[in-house]
Amino acid sequence: LRTALAEGGEPVIISCHTKPLQDQLFQREIPKLAVALDVSFSATLMKGRHNYVCLTRVNRVIADARALLSEQEVQSLIVILIWLQWTKSGDFEECTGFLKRRPYRLRSMIQSEPGFCTPRVCNQQGGCFLGPLRDATQNADIVVVNHSFLLYELENQNILPSLKTVVIDEAHNLIRVAYGHFQVTMSSRIIADQLSVLSKSSTRGKRIKKQMDVISTSVPEASQYFLSLRNAAELLIETSKRFFDALAKNGARNYSNKVSYDHSVRIRSFSEHFTGLEKELSALREAFTGGVGVATRLQSVITETPDVLRDAEVSGIIDRVAESIISLANTLNVVSDEQREDWVYWETGKFIREKLEISLNAVPIDTGPNLRSLVFDTT
Repeated sequence: LRTALAEGGEPVIISCHTKPLQDQLFQREIPKLAVALDVSFSATLMKGRHNYVCLTRVNRVIADARALLSEQEVQSLIVILIWLQWTKSGDFEECTGFLKRRPYRLRSMIQSEPGFCTPRVCNQQGGCFLGPLRDATQNADIVVVNHSFLLYELENQNILPSLKTVVIDEAHNLIRVAYGHFQVTMSSRIIADQLSVLSKSSTRGKRIKKQMDVISTSVPEASQYFLSLRNAAELLIETSKRFFDALAKNGARNYSNKVSYDHSVRIRSFSEHFTGLEKELSALREAFTGGVGVATRLQSVITETPDVLRDAEVSGIIDRVAESIISLANTLNVVSDEQREDWVYWETGKFIREKLEISLNAVPIDTGPNLRSLVFDTT
């Protein structure tokens, strides 16, 4: 606190192990500290953007609710609409009535997302919640975060104002969180979730197609490149499903639908684990190669488009999809191609509606060097 309040002082970042501890520090301990020391200072609490509702996306869901939502999801949305009348932060954790309903699909449709939530789009809704919170964070004396968010910011730093003074509470737990941060995971569900935004049947997919038609008045190849990207995304979803279904069939003996928990199997040799799946794996790799090429070309086309024709939200979505394809291609390489002695690899299986779904995972055995570089070199 002395560092934060000193003349020309830097903001102090305080990182807690969990979100509940983060809330406790911000809601209880910091106010007590202010009273005990008889000083005034500003403090903000910051979490990852997925923790916040986006008013723009809420309004779009409402406009298309009849086609998008089930009856149960409509009931969950009503809870959100009531909560929005009084919340100041937009943090889902405040709305326990909503969270108790476990509305995972609806939450994914209304939470803040990169590519969807931009200042230009969300300013129409008063900046939503994340924009003003980011502004407040830039001027705060103390910013309270959690370890997961801290690690993300150490790599990207696009929200926190400074990382020169960081207090890490329960620092021993940072190592545990680091394993989750550095872990890479791939499954057909992850691929579908990240690429289905381009689907012909989705509201956003239709919106993007219309925008590409507008851009085509200036850049004729835009629409064709978008259709190529949509086809590439559909091919990736299809080939990934074939590969992971075949992987599940090969390893079915390792799993039982009579247990409620996930089960993991260590992968000691890629060549042995993927025996008999060479055709499906090769097809998936080829699909990623094609997808990366198409996505990169479309990004270039949009970059060259005059600002007057470019929709910021659509451009953001295309960028996000392109980045997802590139990232997923790299992840596939990590979990299936270049096996390293200093990493551990495993598959995890779980039954969803009686169907076995498999994910491939990898993480460095020792996250210490990565963590040391991330924390000390960055700060």
